[in-house]
Amino acid sequence: MFLWRACHKSLPTNLNLSKRKITESNLCPVCKREPESVIHALWSCVAVQDVWGICSRKLQKMKVRFHSFKDLLSHLESEVSEGDFEVFATTVYLVWKRRNELVFEKKFENLSKLIYNSYQKLRDFKDANASCPSRHSDRPQAAEWTPPQVNGFKANWDATIDRSMCKIGIGVVVRNWEGKLIATMRSQRTLFPEAKLAEALAALKAVILCKHLQLQNLILEGDTLNVVQDINAERRD
Repeated sequence: MFLWRACHKSLPTNLNLSKRKITESNLCPVCKREPESVIHALWSCVAVQDVWGICSRKLQKMKVRFHSFKDLLSHLESEVSEGDFEVFATTVYLVWKRRNELVFEKKFENLSKLIYNSYQKLRDFKDANASCPSRHSDRPQAAEWTPPQVNGFKANWDATIDRSMCKIGIGVVVRNWEGKLIATMRSQRTLFPEAKLAEALAALKAVILCKHLQLQNLILEGDTLNVVQDINAERRD
C-alpha cells in the first residue's frame, strides 16, 4: 500500500501540501535544500542517499536521478533480485517514517539504526509468515466513511494491538470534503496493550497532526465509542 501511494504521488510531502495551500514551504524538512517531491523524500535527498549508500551493493551502484518514484520502482523490479527488492521496500518505508518522526516528533533516527531496523523487520516479517502466529485486535469493524461539510476536513484514527509483543500500532488519515487524501501518519510503540489507552493515544496523535497542518473546520472521528465520548465530554466541560 505504501509503495502504491508513493508511485501515485499521494504521500503528504511538503511539495504536495504546498500545492494544496496546506503548508507554506515546499522544501524538504530533512535537507532543507530542494522541494520535497516523493522521489526526493524517498531516494534523491542527500540524507536518504546516505541510507542507500550502505544498503545492498546493487542499490549502492544505482543512479541518483529518476524522474519519479514510479520510474525508480520499475527500474528496481527489472534490475535487482527479489531479496534486494524486499530490502528496498522495507527500508524506503522506514525512510518515510524517519522523515515523519523528524517533522512531528523532532526525532531523527541515525543511519546505522535505520538499516539495522530494516533488516530486522524483514527477518521478523519472514519469521511471522513462516510460523503464522495469531494476532489480536480490539478494533471494531470500520463504518463507512462519510465526508465532512464543504471546505471541511475529517481526521480518522485507529489503533491495533499486538498483545504478544506488547505493542500498539497507530494510524491517522486526514481527508477533505471531497474525500481527497490530505495527510497520513503511522507510528508504532511499546505500550501496555489496553484498547482504550491505545485509542486515546491515537486520538492524541490525530490532534497533533491536524494542529501541525493548521486545519480549520475539522472533524475528529475514531472507531472506539468510549474514547470519542470522553473527548466530547472534555470539550463540553
